[in-house]
Amino acid sequence: MPRRRLSDKIRQARAVEWGILLDTQYTVNTYATCAQATAEQLAESILPSVVIRGQQFVFRAVYASQLSNDERDLIWNLTEGNMADMSAASSMGWASGPKKRELFHAQSRFIVAYNAIGFVGFTMFRFDVEDDGDVLYCYEAQIEEGMRGLGVGKQLLEFLVPIGKRWGMDCIMLTVLKVNAGASRFYKANGFKLDEYSPDEPECDYEILSMPLKQ
Repeated sequence: MPRRRLSDKIRQARAVEWGILLDTQYTVNTYATCAQATAEQLAESILPSVVIRGQQFVFRAVYASQLSNDERDLIWNLTEGNMADMSAASSMGWASGPKKRELFHAQSRFIVAYNAIGFVGFTMFRFDVEDDGDVLYCYEAQIEEGMRGLGVGKQLLEFLVPIGKRWGMDCIMLTVLKVNAGASRFYKANGFKLDEYSPDEPECDYEILSMPLKQ
């Protein structure tokens, strides 16, 4: 989902959704982190292969620019299929062009999952900054329908923890639509809690969840 935080930051969040980076959005430290974290270094924080419920899954850490055309198509089709209708009916809206620019932005990092048959799913994240610290923001975590419930999504989220810690992030954050109750339950079951800055207005149709990485 597009990045959301404080109510007075909606303009910045919308700019990200439309693929525009605002100068105020990143601190010097975060720019430095982004520049330093190569795909190879990110890969050092994850396991290249994991057996889950008797199936072997392979994971790749890559920048958007390192995805093949086929991978980009698979990632886009999965994201669009899972999120287009739900997002279009929400305050966030859905527009294919801006969403593609957000998803495949130069600062987007991916962990892509495969099994013996092929593509299974992915998570996309960026290093970002909020008023209270540096953040690994998880924009997307999408799994093919037939592969859900096996633990692949859980494994993808778990990989974000050592990556965030390695690069000095204060927490992992994400946005989830309230109508997407299954996703909300999944994130909360895997260590995320309602962030203190999540909007509390009843009419707000999304919530912000976070997981601290520093004590």
